[in-house]
Amino acid sequence: MTHPASSPTATDLGFDPISTQTSTAFGLLRVSALLSEELDRELQASAGLGLSEMLVLIQLMLAGGSLKMAELANTLVVTRGGVTKMIDRLVDADLVERVPSTTDRRVIHAEVTDRAKRIVRDNQALFDEVARRRLAELLDDDELTALDLYIDRLNCENPGWEPPIQR
Repeated sequence: MTHPASSPTATDLGFDPISTQTSTAFGLLRVSALLSEELDRELQASAGLGLSEMLVLIQLMLAGGSLKMAELANTLVVTRGGVTKMIDRLVDADLVERVPSTTDRRVIHAEVTDRAKRIVRDNQALFDEVARRRLAELLDDDELTALDLYIDRLNCENPGWEPPIQR
């Protein structure tokens, strides 16, 4: 990575350079934040939904259309209260339904509606376009495949990190 010559180094600022691991983690956080911001902005313009809401719908679709609220919270890495607020907004927009469990009255499932499925499908090209513009134009096919494998490994093989639910 190239830095402008006039930028101070970490040593000039009075602290040791950060480790490769920390630098990589910061880089992943920045890339994630920038992708999230761009997708959120474009989804708001296209579908009137934010990225958070769209990710709920996508996760429900990947899980076969329905998940327990607790499973959805774990998968999205949000609190149960946070997922409840998102589901409230999606229920109000007729994109998700709350369905009581037939076996345990304490359990509520979030179920994606047909309208939500159409919205996700209609906006898949937007995700593809952002991914092409921000990833595929910079990385060749082998690099993209390797990056996908690394991300999958980080998502699924870290103890305590639940992998996304797909059925």
